[in-house]
Amino acid sequence: LNSVKKTHALVVAHEAVKTAGAGAEIAAMVAEEALDYLDAPILRVGAPYCPVPFSPPLEKAYIPGADQIVAAVKSLLATNPAIAAAAARVGAVFNPVNYRLAAQEPR
Repeated sequence: LNSVKKTHALVVAHEAVKTAGAGAEIAAMVAEEALDYLDAPILRVGAPYCPVPFSPPLEKAYIPGADQIVAAVKSLLATNPAIAAAAARVGAVFNPVNYRLAAQEPR
């Protein structure tokens, strides 16, 4: 919740299905506890609502990857200048090498 209060945004990424997954519970908790701090809708990145494929190449396509997370974060920053400004104010930078929003320290 402290991160949401600082950045005014939330992107939840997980390997479970997006519908009724762990990310939905996190999004609900943030909506209950810190809704007034959000300047944009909560974005969730998760697997599609379908059976998990058995084939390794299909399973790899099924599980959300770094590209989807990067796209979600970039869309959030691009569509809302207030969020980009808040992220810069708290010293957060988007690091495409590590695919994460990080506090100025390298991983």
